[in-house]
Amino acid sequence: MPLRRWRFPTTATAAATAAPSEDGESDGGAQLVAFGEWQGSDDFHFAEGKAFIIETEPGVYILRVEEFSVRNGPDLFVYLSRNPDGWEEEAINLGDLKATDGAFNYEIPSDIDIDEFKSAVVWCRRFAVLFGHATLEVVTE
Repeated sequence: MPLRRWRFPTTATAAATAAPSEDGESDGGAQLVAFGEWQGSDDFHFAEGKAFIIETEPGVYILRVEEFSVRNGPDLFVYLSRNPDGWEEEAINLGDLKATDGAFNYEIPSDIDIDEFKSAVVWCRRFAVLFGHATLEVVTE
């Protein structure tokens, strides 16, 4: 069955989302590609909220984090990982954790195959500790 990408209006993308044309195809706007829910790695390293992979325009993707909360820590970064359960050495660094609570976006590099990545991860580089991850499920029809 072919992958169907859903139009996904959020506060960040609603203005750019266009209505479908008469043939049912989107004329533009954001498309939801994958979804997951954050979970902490243990009782101390908690994480909760939602993670979305969104195609904002053809070939351009972001990781959108909403209703997010994670324990604060030193040297925290956000990664995309091929491991559905979290960290892997070859994970792609999306940047510093922007905040421990809230909603924010991370640009995903255009030179990666988004279909290979199975989770978003909050990782402490200083102590090599997984704080939380969201297993990403592809959105299909």
